[in-house]
Amino acid sequence: MQRPEAILVAQAHTLDELFSNLALRSHSNSSAGYLDAADRYMRLALKAQAQAVRTIEALGELKNPRPVAFVKQANIATNQQINHHHPSHTGNAENQQSKLSGENHELLENSRTPAEAIRVNQTGEAVAAQHWAEV
Repeated sequence: MQRPEAILVAQAHTLDELFSNLALRSHSNSSAGYLDAADRYMRLALKAQAQAVRTIEALGELKNPRPVAFVKQANIATNQQINHHHPSHTGNAENQQSKLSGENHELLENSRTPAEAIRVNQTGEAVAAQHWAEV
């Protein structure tokens, strides 16, 4: 593993040097009044710095790999329902809270008229329909 380590170390040094060079160019262009060029150089400098960080992280992972845990998992089911019955439940389906409070909780009839459906984004729907028709 000496060769991959050497490559990553060289890459980290190169990216760090590139970051410094681009940051200096950004500063020089900013001082001279070329703000667009300064912005571009700074963006490139920050990209080089981020890549240097990733390279150093990869080097650290190579030198000290994370331990791998193999976990065996069983009894996996989809749409599985588990009913836990408490000994105090004797088959009475009445809600315990309602029983304790003595209140009757009934759903009231909806007296409001249903609102008319409104299509919010008709142009977006048309574009989506056209796009999916092509695919």
